[in-house]
Amino acid sequence: MAILALVSDQLTNAAAKPVVMNRTIDMLGKLRFAYFSKTGVAAGDDGTNCDLVLLPKGNIRVLGALSRVAFSAFGASRVLDLGHRAYDKIDGVSEAVALAAFDNDIDISAAGAAAIGNALSYEDSYVLTSKNGVMVCALVTGGTWPIGGIIRGYIAFLAD
Repeated sequence: MAILALVSDQLTNAAAKPVVMNRTIDMLGKLRFAYFSKTGVAAGDDGTNCDLVLLPKGNIRVLGALSRVAFSAFGASRVLDLGHRAYDKIDGVSEAVALAAFDNDIDISAAGAAAIGNALSYEDSYVLTSKNGVMVCALVTGGTWPIGGIIRGYIAFLAD
């Protein structure tokens, strides 16, 4: 084995002749936040879900470490999943619903807050490429969404 002096893929692209352009979401992307909040107005059964925010169309990278969710006490055994609805990718291929794509099984039995990203890859981000935007949603399982039960937070993402 030997000591290596490595260079990232993004720097390799920039030094290539001709230059290979990096995606905006990989280099110099604009950091954006999408805020959401919802208070339960009626008790919802196990499996109640809620559309939270529509992320913009195009190429975006959701940043788990910068995204947060806060919640009131929902009661024993309740957990929260965060993901997305089905959407059309830029290339025309449909992406299936993934209700736990960003995080799964957040314990919401007692009031608290958490960073979003338990279900994200090792790089703590999730790339979405959509024609019309991506609807972020929440799913409550393990019991009901109580009257007055609150979730609020924000999704941080890089955009073109």
